[in-house]
Amino acid sequence: MSGPAPKPGDGAEDASLVPLELLSEDSSVPSDVASQHRDATAAGWWRGRRVGRWLGRWRVPQDRRLVGPVLAALVVLSLPWWVGSYGAELLVELAVVAVLAQWWSLLAGAAGVISLSGAFHAGTGAYAWLLLVRYAGVPPVVAVMGAALVSAAVAAPAAWALRRLPAPWAAVGGLVLAAAGSAMVTAIDGSAERGRTVRAAATLGPLLRRSATIWLGALLVVATVLVAAAFLRSEAGLAVRAARDDEEAAVALGLKPEKPILALWIAGAAATGAAAGLVHLSSGVVAVGEAFDPLRWVLVPVLAALLGGSGMVGGPMLGAVAVVAAERLLGTAGGLVAVSLSASWLLLGRADGLAGLVVPWVRELLWGQDATVREPPGSSTGSTGRR
Repeated sequence: MSGPAPKPGDGAEDASLVPLELLSEDSSVPSDVASQHRDATAAGWWRGRRVGRWLGRWRVPQDRRLVGPVLAALVVLSLPWWVGSYGAELLVELAVVAVLAQWWSLLAGAAGVISLSGAFHAGTGAYAWLLLVRYAGVPPVVAVMGAALVSAAVAAPAAWALRRLPAPWAAVGGLVLAAAGSAMVTAIDGSAERGRTVRAAATLGPLLRRSATIWLGALLVVATVLVAAAFLRSEAGLAVRAARDDEEAAVALGLKPEKPILALWIAGAAATGAAAGLVHLSSGVVAVGEAFDPLRWVLVPVLAALLGGSGMVGGPMLGAVAVVAAERLLGTAGGLVAVSLSASWLLLGRADGLAGLVVPWVRELLWGQDATVREPPGSSTGSTGRR
């Protein structure tokens, strides 16, 4: 049985300040010091528990951090062979909600721009995909990228016009554009409400269609995460966040956030158009009600972003998982109600949502990055604070 823990300042070394490398390589370090170190670095209710200490041993070394992404890529590549049609549909829905929530989070959380034009961009992408496949003879998989380009091209003048309006009118203007687009398509195509079947998508075969939708969805998620992370760390990201906090001060410092915001809006429209093409590639049917549905393309991503934590990279992904799981377990209406109540309750306590609870744990348990900030040696208090 070990004796009492040494106190800082009595000549002994504080266990919470012993480097992790010393504990893992130097066998002369007492076992009670190593145990105190693991207890000190475990955050929240895991501190001092056996499971938390056991997981703390499985931190990824610096030279093995590519093992996780490589294994994840191999798993994604193998998914079409061991998931059925329901599993593929679930994965596509999860990817679409995650992508849309991430782009809405960047606009609202980082730039401070509330955009509700997702249904308009999705409808544009859906019918661009339909026209490219049915009348231009473009392969259905390639047409998904074409839908992204068309959505970006249409979104450029729309975003420029909406940015000239006051913020509340600009948000409502996105919904008006979606309603106008739906009415225009219905007036041109009398069978738009019943939907049009795309035979070229049906001729791909079940396995090839599952492979295309799963892999394209994974590629879209990875591209969205990389672009979001790069934007938040770039000078343009700093400029839009400065303008969000104080626009007059940002302009006085010579920052020009308007072009980055428009670029962010157009890039989000392209991702939304690609997501719409991906959904209709999976179903093989394009109907006007589904293509311009504000519930699917606006409300669900917004709830996912708010629940997960807007303005960051990991938050919308966690929110997408929670929203899709709630919809599958409780139905569409019950899931949205449950997610809305959970988001409201969570936002009252912390604005970073689920990401503020989960991300510090992942960093601590996998990479050894402490989720807490320790008091300096000799401090009168031993409390810790969040980074």
